[in-house]
Amino acid sequence: MLSLILRRTSDQVTRIKSNYSDLRFVLSAFFISRLFVWITAFLFEYFTGGHRTLPWAMCNWDCHWYLTIINAGYHSAPIITPHHPTSDPANWAFFPFFPVLSGLIANPTGMSGLMSAYWVSNLSFFFALILLFQYSRKLFSEETARFIVLAIAFSPFSYYFSAAYTESPYFLFMIGALYFARESAWITAGLFAAALTATRNLGVTVFFSFLILAVKQFGFRSLIRLQAGSHRAVLALALVPLGLFGYLFYLNHHVGDALAFLHVQAAWGNEKLGNPLIVMWRAMTEQALSGKFRAGSGILGILAGIYLWRRGFAAEGLIPILGTLIPFAVRPNSMQRYVLTLFPVFVALGMLTENRNKLRRGILIAFVIICAYFIGAFVGGRGFTT
Repeated sequence: MLSLILRRTSDQVTRIKSNYSDLRFVLSAFFISRLFVWITAFLFEYFTGGHRTLPWAMCNWDCHWYLTIINAGYHSAPIITPHHPTSDPANWAFFPFFPVLSGLIANPTGMSGLMSAYWVSNLSFFFALILLFQYSRKLFSEETARFIVLAIAFSPFSYYFSAAYTESPYFLFMIGALYFARESAWITAGLFAAALTATRNLGVTVFFSFLILAVKQFGFRSLIRLQAGSHRAVLALALVPLGLFGYLFYLNHHVGDALAFLHVQAAWGNEKLGNPLIVMWRAMTEQALSGKFRAGSGILGILAGIYLWRRGFAAEGLIPILGTLIPFAVRPNSMQRYVLTLFPVFVALGMLTENRNKLRRGILIAFVIICAYFIGAFVGGRGFTT
C-alpha cells in the first residue's frame, strides 16, 4: 500500500516537472516556509535563554508521546504519572502510521527517533504541497492555486507541518484521497484513505466525501448495482476504514481492548462525549482568550465548510464541518490545530479572495506575523498553541 501511494505521489512530481516554473514555485514555497519555521524557533529558543537543541525545542506535548512509540512501541499497560491525576495514560491514544513509519526509517539508518519523525513530517508536507497545487490548479486559476499553497505554507499553525506530529501525513493523505477520487483513480484514493485512517481516527470522515464524489460521478443506482465501473469507487469506500480497523485489531491483540485508544482518553479528561455546539458556546463565553480562540476556530471551520458546500464543493466542505464538530464533542482543547491545518479551509479562503490581490498579500503578511508569534509560544510551552 505504501509503495503504491509513494509511486502515485511520485508521478505527480514527474508531471509537475513538465513545467519548471510550477516546480520552482512549489519548491520555493516549501523551503522558504520551512526555513522560516525553523529559524524562528531557533531565535525564540536562543533569545529566551533556552538551552535545548533546535530539534528538542520543537518537540513539545504530543511529540514526546510519539517518541515513546517510535523508540519502544506501544505500552502494554497504562503508566503511572502525577501529571494525569484523573487516570493513568498510555500511548494508545496515538494512531500508528506516523510513529511506525518514523521507526521504520530510524532503525536501519541509525537516525534518532526524533529526527526520523521530522523527516517523515517534512517530506509529507512537501508531497502534500505538490498534490495541493495540482488539485487547486485543476479547479481554479493558477493564481488562486499559488495563493492556496502559500496560505497553507505560511498559515498560523504551519509549524505543525514540520513538527513531530501527524499534521503533515494527515494533510498528505487527505489531499491525496480527494485528489485521486476527483481524478476517478478510485483504488489509489482508497489506499490514501486507508493510510489516513491509520494516521488519525477522524480520517474516517473522508468516507462521506468519497460517497458524495462517487454519487456525482456514477449516480446512486449505479453504485448500488456496481454498474459502469462504479465497483472501483465501492472498493475505495470499503478501503477507507482499513487503517482504523487494523489498529483496532492490534489493540485488541496487544492489550485486550480494541477501543483502548478511546478509553485512555480519560487521562486527558476526554472520556465523555459532549454536544459540540454547547461545548463551542461555553468556550466562546470563557473569560480566557484561549477558549474564545478555540471557539472562533471552530466557527471558522464550519463557515468554511458551508461556503464550500454552497459553491459546489460538498465533498471538501464536509471535511471542516465534521473536522470541527467531532473534535468539539471529544477533545476541544486542540480545536484550533485540528481546524486550521485542514486544507479545505484554505481552499475556501482562496475562493473568497479571487481577484483581490491586495487582500491576499495582506492575508499572507498577517499569517507570517501570527505564525512567528505562535512558533515562539509553542517553543515556550504555551498551551493555546496545541
